[in-house]
Amino acid sequence: LVVFKDNQPNAPIHYLIVPKKHYESFSDVSDDILIKMKEMMLTLAKEKELKAFRIVANWGDYQAVKHLHIHFTSGFKKEDY
Repeated sequence: LVVFKDNQPNAPIHYLIVPKKHYESFSDVSDDILIKMKEMMLTLAKEKELKAFRIVANWGDYQAVKHLHIHFTSGFKKEDY
């Protein structure tokens, strides 16, 4: 996996979690990779001492980039979304 800050963040904390191997969507990826992505989300939350976070993954025509990735965001007020 590769994890990096989004270059156009929509939250104070905004990371992308991306498999190194190309998968277009969740329907193409193995459970093993999904587990690693989940573990990375929990690691980020622990490292940043977050009590709450949001994850977003788009599918199909909603994908701006046709490579599986998860947006991990936090640091905004609940009423902001």
